[in-house]
Amino acid sequence: MPSVPVFIFFVLLLTTHIPNGMAQTSSPKPELKARQGIPIGTTATSPDGSLTITLAARLQHYNPHPRDPRDHYDPEIQSPKSAKFLPGGKKAYVNSLEGSVTAVYDPVSLRRIGAIAHRFNAGNSALISSQNAFDYSFINPPEGNVNYFAGKPVEMEFTHGGRYLWVSYYRRSYDKYSLDPSAVAVIDTSSDAIVKVLPAGPIPKYLAASPDGKWLAMIHWGDNTVGFVDVSSAPERFALSHLVTVQTRLNLRKLKRSKNLDRDKTCGYCLRGAVFTPDSKYLLVGRLSGGGIAVINVPQKRYVGTVLGMQPTPRHLVMGSDGKTLFVGSNVGGYVSKFNLNELLEAASSTMSHHISPEAENHVGYGVRTIALSPDERWVYAAVNGESELAVLRADDLSSAVKIPVDSFPVGLAASPDGKQVWVTSQGRNLKGGNSVSIYSILASTGSSPHKP
Repeated sequence: MPSVPVFIFFVLLLTTHIPNGMAQTSSPKPELKARQGIPIGTTATSPDGSLTITLAARLQHYNPHPRDPRDHYDPEIQSPKSAKFLPGGKKAYVNSLEGSVTAVYDPVSLRRIGAIAHRFNAGNSALISSQNAFDYSFINPPEGNVNYFAGKPVEMEFTHGGRYLWVSYYRRSYDKYSLDPSAVAVIDTSSDAIVKVLPAGPIPKYLAASPDGKWLAMIHWGDNTVGFVDVSSAPERFALSHLVTVQTRLNLRKLKRSKNLDRDKTCGYCLRGAVFTPDSKYLLVGRLSGGGIAVINVPQKRYVGTVLGMQPTPRHLVMGSDGKTLFVGSNVGGYVSKFNLNELLEAASSTMSHHISPEAENHVGYGVRTIALSPDERWVYAAVNGESELAVLRADDLSSAVKIPVDSFPVGLAASPDGKQVWVTSQGRNLKGGNSVSIYSILASTGSSPHKP
């Protein structure tokens, strides 16, 4: 299928408050670039020859009769939101938001080896825990059983060394305005079967596991809260523990009275990406609206404060293995930045200033969604939604290495544990583009890592 460049003069921006010290520019809205059916084999090489990326294959649900045998038509790819490799790399998981399915693949053969359905009825609703969803209640429950629904899978996280895969649901299918408790599924990766479903707060868009194996944090986009789950034991004893509010909690019952409610915009600080510090003492959470990174003291179960200095709408956070470096991808700002972790934590509890400056940053294009470090931490990969590109930066100074086109409009991204593949999910926008997972092969020259000895 030939490449068909299309230009769409539309952009949907979150209602965003710019962090202190950052003036809002009056530049025109960016032009979104849609690309579909990029030829398999498309290659890009960095100017110094240190990195070559090739579109090696694709999983897609828009062309049932592709000419290239590496272009795999798969009806389970329906608005794919995220991708993740099993530790060790033997499986790759893709969340299809609108298909209510987590598809499972062999990364070598690219054969789909499983499809985990997130649909619950009388036959399997016993999987859903009877625990209360913290202090939430159902504001607008369905006429029938609240546990009969389809879940819309968003993000994923592993615990127990990869034995369990946690999948968050944007909402239960009957909850049109995402005001009721959502849920998070626990999948046993040895069988790829759901073994438990825990209730969650509204719109748990992101999940983060603590390095010490004690906590799973559910980041609630829907009302400025973070829910903590005790995962220190076996699945039958996984238990919701406590809820922490970032500054001010939204009143969901008041929102119910709103007209034309759009929860992608009406989300308070729109909490999204999160990561624990290496010692598991703090949880860092990006605030897409309002800006900055919120800091939660985990042992004390309290919100410490928000640190500013990030480009507008910090969306995704990644911790370097040195335990000192935090990488941040900012959506509307279009930047990838890096910060000193100690400076950030000091600023969070400072009585003087809650503002820090990046060690380095680079503007890669509007709509930086998911970012990821290569396993050797030489490279930072970024899914650039507005440009429909995969951008690669050098991790040491965030200088640009290479860019390559991606099917419209990329959101999720995962690097394989061996560093040889990068999978990029294209969800689409306004029913245009998307329904695609682009699989890139990575060939890098031998080099030392800036973060590992």
